[in-house]
Amino acid sequence: VISHNFVTKLLLCELLALPLTSFRAFSIDVASLCWLELRNKRLSVRALNDCCHLDSLNIDVKPRSL
Repeated sequence: VISHNFVTKLLLCELLALPLTSFRAFSIDVASLCWLELRNKRLSVRALNDCCHLDSLNIDVKPRSL
């Protein structure tokens, strides 16, 4: 799914059973990847705000910490 970071933050809150007011706790950079996996009715966050795919562009991308 491709989405704006605000929608991604709200989706993370919903899927992790956090109050929607917690969306500010997440830093989601532009063009970053978030990988969630649902297996056996259990949700895992496999990657959050991953920007490693941008390394080959030779630009200075510094992901923000959570």
